[in-house]
Amino acid sequence: MARFLSTVYSGIRGSVGGLTYLANQYHQLIVRARTAPVQPNTPLQTAMKTAFSGAQAQWLALTDAQRANWDLYAIQTPYSGPLGNYFVPGRIIATAILSLRNFLNGVYAAGLPVANIAPGLGGWLNLTNVHEVPPGLPGTGIGVSFGTPSGLQSTMVYYEISPAFMPTRLRYKGPWNTGQSDHTAAIPPSTTGILSIVNLIEGMIYFVRIRAIFTTSPYKISREAIIRCTAVTIP
Repeated sequence: MARFLSTVYSGIRGSVGGLTYLANQYHQLIVRARTAPVQPNTPLQTAMKTAFSGAQAQWLALTDAQRANWDLYAIQTPYSGPLGNYFVPGRIIATAILSLRNFLNGVYAAGLPVANIAPGLGGWLNLTNVHEVPPGLPGTGIGVSFGTPSGLQSTMVYYEISPAFMPTRLRYKGPWNTGQSDHTAAIPPSTTGILSIVNLIEGMIYFVRIRAIFTTSPYKISREAIIRCTAVTIP
């Protein structure tokens, strides 16, 4: 399904029939033939499919009252898109949150408790002041600093890194280097956390994709953030 503004398509995203509408840094409106996604069935992809199936089963096991609470959370938690903010049903946002929790538990033994209660307060987990810093470890690498929310819940950050690029590279959206990435870090509440990734190439550009989740229920997740970093050497 496609979403568009005005009858002459001043903005449109999505697919209709065999056509997909999108945009890039060169054109505001692009249409191309719709293509089937590649399914290489890598170990991480298989793990995410398993986590998603588990989240769907967990949703079906909820009571009507629990599902209603997820619907209430969903209408207070807007997604951002090229056509403005929009909202998804409680089932969708619950599946997204529980899938990430299941994935981190299955792949990284994160130890996040299995509880499917909806947050009582709307909105995303908010990582503040996300920016590049020197790595906090000796060697050649990159660092990303961020602030965690106040309260009693710690935050687990899940991050991936891109391949190395020349300094002229300004943006990147994937694919991600799973040989050096897919790490997690647990950060206490109301603190500044630093992700440090070393054994990189000095002077090269790397992009880090970050997403966070609370370490205890009720779970919230953050919006995805992609940070551009330059690898430096720390003695």
